[in-house]
Amino acid sequence: MLDLDYMLDLNWIRENPDKLDKNFIDRGSNAQSEKILDADKKWRSAVNELNNLRQKSKIAAKNRDIEEGKRIKAEIQKLEQEEKEISEELNSILSTVPNIISDHTPSGKDDNDNVEIKKWGNPEERNVSHDEIMDEMGLWINSADISGSRFAMMKGILSKLERSIANWMLDFNIDNGFDEISVPFIVKESALYNSGQLPKFRDDLFVMQDKALIPTGEVPLINVVQGRLAKSDEFPMRFTALSHCFRKEAGSAGRDTKGLIRLHQFQKVEIVSITTQDKSEDEHMFMLNHAEKLLQKLQLPYRIVEICSGDIGFTAKRQFDIEVWMAGVRKYVEISSCSNCGDFQARRMNTRYAHEGKKYFAHTLNCSALAVGRTLAAILENYYNKDERILHIPNVLQSYVGMESFKC
Repeated sequence: MLDLDYMLDLNWIRENPDKLDKNFIDRGSNAQSEKILDADKKWRSAVNELNNLRQKSKIAAKNRDIEEGKRIKAEIQKLEQEEKEISEELNSILSTVPNIISDHTPSGKDDNDNVEIKKWGNPEERNVSHDEIMDEMGLWINSADISGSRFAMMKGILSKLERSIANWMLDFNIDNGFDEISVPFIVKESALYNSGQLPKFRDDLFVMQDKALIPTGEVPLINVVQGRLAKSDEFPMRFTALSHCFRKEAGSAGRDTKGLIRLHQFQKVEIVSITTQDKSEDEHMFMLNHAEKLLQKLQLPYRIVEICSGDIGFTAKRQFDIEVWMAGVRKYVEISSCSNCGDFQARRMNTRYAHEGKKYFAHTLNCSALAVGRTLAAILENYYNKDERILHIPNVLQSYVGMESFKC
């Protein structure tokens, strides 16, 4: 049977094939409506034929025509198998259809066309990167013999600072209305499908049989409300979690692979919100502003870019990235991605709410608040005094770390 969650999507596709194709093209892909509608036509034809045969079967039973009943039953069994195969093919195609981008999303081909909308702080340029600082501190352990490349092991003050960063972020999120959830790091494939990681990003996941390691805390957090029918006054539901994240980073060879920037395993504090359709855009701005406050309190310069149509995430209808200034390498690096997924994920996991006698799909939003390792890297590059070999601790972290500075 066809996945019922897609029925409204299919109705929209049938009525708006040109808009669907424009969305594919704006995202840098090829038009797909003809392929989808062809499969849909085959599926509807099979369903209609099945319904006709079932009606004939009832007539044969009423007339006590045993031979005719047997013949029709055999036809039904054969056609049911064909309908199942056609519906699986159609579901497979539909599962690769990305979210419809917002009218607010700027047009563009790739990350070069992302639009800078804000800068904060006064970036300084220095001559030492965070991985070089970690080498100087002597607290950077070579993990290659243990886990291979692109894993990080630290000790002493660096481990404590990393833990302090995560705890402070969680406390800040909780103080601002997010409920902390302790999440599993292994989830079912269905959970990854609901959040949009599958099937598109399978090659970037660490998969084991029918489960996988999470690539982001968003996956278990979003799935907390799968299959739920809530009341509109229960929203927004705001959650936060600290988790390890696991990514193969396929195709990223040579890109920011030194130090803590692009690892196979890293820690991240995530915030998600589930809300009503009419509050979705306001909630997006609230979450973006919340992530900004973390960097402002750390006194780390950053900028915000709005992601263009050719670079936007698969599940997102509108997306902002916050990029922190890395003084040692003298460039901005992504530290948070803040996305409004509209009802895309809610349709996959059948999360709805009731309002004035009607049922609607909820809207889901996610935001990194923040990537812990990259925050540590930014602190090292912006707070380390190379001449004095002193790492100054940001004011908001001093009570967590238990010191104001560390002499290497």
